[in-house]
Amino acid sequence: MEGGRVVAVLGPGPASLTSFAGGCSACPVADRRQVVLMTTDPVCGMTVEESTAKAWADHEGNRYYFCSDACHDEFEAHPDEYAGLADQGAGASP
Repeated sequence: MEGGRVVAVLGPGPASLTSFAGGCSACPVADRRQVVLMTTDPVCGMTVEESTAKAWADHEGNRYYFCSDACHDEFEAHPDEYAGLADQGAGASP
């Protein structure tokens, strides 16, 4: 995990990020993997896939992703409180 993000490698065969170092175009089609960026909703602490997050917000140069509009709205009401928790890698208790 780096900066609150988790990279999940999905696909056939053992997961390995080293296959992306030289570009996956050399991999056989059946062995191609998909990289999924996961992050933590700073309000509730739920793990959220960035590409399918229900909502997102930018605050002080950082983008935050949310599991629901309710978490997004709570973040927007108190961004400094939740951005600080996200920087520490933990969400608030619901």
